[in-house]
Amino acid sequence: MNWDVIKSGVEQVVALCESVPERFRDRCFDLLMGALLREKGSPRSLSPSDEEEREELTDKGGGELKLNAPTRAFMKRHGVTEEQLSQVVMTDEDDVHFVRKPKIANNATGQIDWALLLALKSGLADGEFEVSAQATRAMCDSEGCLDRSNFAKTLRRNRELFKAEMSGDAPQGLSGDGERKLATLIKALSQDE
Repeated sequence: MNWDVIKSGVEQVVALCESVPERFRDRCFDLLMGALLREKGSPRSLSPSDEEEREELTDKGGGELKLNAPTRAFMKRHGVTEEQLSQVVMTDEDDVHFVRKPKIANNATGQIDWALLLALKSGLADGEFEVSAQATRAMCDSEGCLDRSNFAKTLRRNRELFKAEMSGDAPQGLSGDGERKLATLIKALSQDE
């Protein structure tokens, strides 16, 4: 792998991303870096002589997901691969970050997608796939898909995704239907380009 070529490509990607509006920069960077790595070779295709460099990359926080037993069980039950999951989230120390965010067709869909993704984040952090209405509301507000007047109604219409009705600060676990929908969402997000 020619690191100088990759470095040059990264510099071009950064320059191009700086030319787009702020709200599109993260997505632009993800898309362009994915294309660059596919074209020039990804860290997964390192030769054995580059083993030390790969270990350094992993040690600096670009590492593998730390999967607890409940998360592995969820993945096995629903056919989610570690590769698919790593396309959607990454871990840094004890924090979970979303690499890909759902495309919001409408606010109701966005609210449910974020509730499921927050349950995933909780599952990765402590093994409990649960989420509260308050956390979902805050995330949807920050992501621009909060429908204030219909938020509670949307959660009630989708109550089959949770073990109990979601309201307030009390976290609710995902039901079997909720886990299936989360798995479908992870698979879809991992395919997005």
